[in-house]
Amino acid sequence: MTPGNPDEAWMEALLHDGVTKGYGGDMSVFGPSAQVPREQMAAFLMRMKFHAGDFAAPTGDPFKDVSVGNQFAGDIARLRDLQITTGCDQEGNFCPNDLVPRQQMAAFLMRAIHGNGSPPKAGSGAGRFADVNGDNPFQDYIAQVVDDGIMEACE
Repeated sequence: MTPGNPDEAWMEALLHDGVTKGYGGDMSVFGPSAQVPREQMAAFLMRMKFHAGDFAAPTGDPFKDVSVGNQFAGDIARLRDLQITTGCDQEGNFCPNDLVPRQQMAAFLMRAIHGNGSPPKAGSGAGRFADVNGDNPFQDYIAQVVDDGIMEACE
């Protein structure tokens, strides 16, 4: 981490809470400006939710594009089993290497925290943010994650 980074305390908290382990050969790098692929997000969410992570590999491939040999297969399978995700498309894929846009992050976080059985109030995000169109399927999750104080709206 870069000393003086305004998010340093949050990064340290994630490390100490076991949500992130760092990466690089000796796991000593946080990578504050690195982007996060969906497979890594699965591990972060499971460590956040269960204060544990690195779930054992499932007995079968959790998605068509995620084999049991993927280092994140256990976390991805757990996300699927908890209905935090249904994948990224109608073909049964998870898209493990795709980067996670903020709108998907909002849905992942809210489903991990509240469960998929407690969706955000329908219409709560309608017209709320200038850059979120009315037909955006994530608009209510975006409103909920901001209202819950977990993410901030950008400027």
